Amino acid sequence: MSSDSSTLTSHGRDTLNNNCSCSCKNSINAEIIKAEALRLGFSACGVAQAGPVSEEHADAFLRWTADGKHAGMAYMTNYTDLRFNPCKLMPGARSVVSVALNYYPQQLLGADQYQFAFYAYGKDYHDVLRARLQQLVASTPLADAECRICVDTAPILERYWAQHSGIGWIGTNKNLIVPHIGSFVFLGEIVTSAEFSQYDAPMTNHCGNCRRCFDACPTKALTSSPSSSSISPSSSSISSSSPVSPSSSFNNSFTASSLDARRCFSYLTIEHRGEYTDEMLRLFSESMHNNADGCTSHPVRGCNLADETEIATNGETAEMIHDNSPKHYVYGCDRCQLACPHNRNAVPTSVAEFAPSHQFLSMKPTDWHQLSREDYQNLFRGSAVKRVKYEGLLRNISLFVDEKMG
Repeated sequence: MSSDSSTLTSHGRDTLNNNCSCSCKNSINAEIIKAEALRLGFSACGVAQAGPVSEEHADAFLRWTADGKHAGMAYMTNYTDLRFNPCKLMPGARSVVSVALNYYPQQLLGADQYQFAFYAYGKDYHDVLRARLQQLVASTPLADAECRICVDTAPILERYWAQHSGIGWIGTNKNLIVPHIGSFVFLGEIVTSAEFSQYDAPMTNHCGNCRRCFDACPTKALTSSPSSSSISPSSSSISSSSPVSPSSSFNNSFTASSLDARRCFSYLTIEHRGEYTDEMLRLFSESMHNNADGCTSHPVRGCNLADETEIATNGETAEMIHDNSPKHYVYGCDRCQLACPHNRNAVPTSVAEFAPSHQFLSMKPTDWHQLSREDYQNLFRGSAVKRVKYEGLLRNISLFVDEKMG
């Protein structure tokens, strides 16, 4: 059993107990699924009834794309009918099983090295997570049901379902935050025709008034959004015989803040194709100055917060370690996560596939400047970094070699 998975069934989240008087002969005990998920090394697992997402959440998503904040990710506007209802994604779906898998690295790149988002340190999470979800299906009663495994490739609102499954909440930084673990987690779903005898209550938001992620973003990609009145999770039981729409019991934190991908380093360094525009280069240049007070790559050390209740009630935040040297991110960005006090509890993953190689950790700026295509292929074989391709990574590195931002 992995140490980073030990809180799977003890997150302090509520379970909507089933007091079912109907015929539930074929319903599955969710604890069987969760126990197996724990054995397989998952950090959190929860179940929710499948159905349309809340109207508030769907409207917020449509406003986000209508405002162009999805930047060049045109695929985000495709299949909205499926995206907003897993029952259309997989006809006959009755439940969504959500899982989280910790990827916080055992070893970190030094402050004098070019930075990569932590999720890209090891092997491609799509392959690792999908294999474990396949094991979860095969070794539980889910094997007798129709299932569709989703790992960041299907049109499904994974953070919505993770929150509705009770494993975490959508933070102000737009990442899924798992209590006592943090946000350095991969998410996956099993959309299934199986019914469960009990479902988990949606997780309420515990970001409070904290704005550390806002302040940590050098390009101000995160902004406040007008909040709708939130609905607390229902205390009534949910069973397979008494479906409750997610919209009636979901504390929708999605609308509390907004991420403009056009200003986000993760989007710019990974998803953007082609050369950078003058406006993009200006953002990179500004970040070099605005990030002087940014957190180091050791975000959780130095935090001195009693517990998460303080964050939720008064937005009090912990003093973080600071570093005056700007971080040179050449793939992705973790600044908004590094600033989050909830990540003070992050512990290194025990998933061997996510461990960075010695060669990767030893790369100095001069090594990156001389990176050949063969070097790239050897370094990132089976890695998510392949998404940006060799030319894209060289484009990012060249920002610092040629001082294009000056």
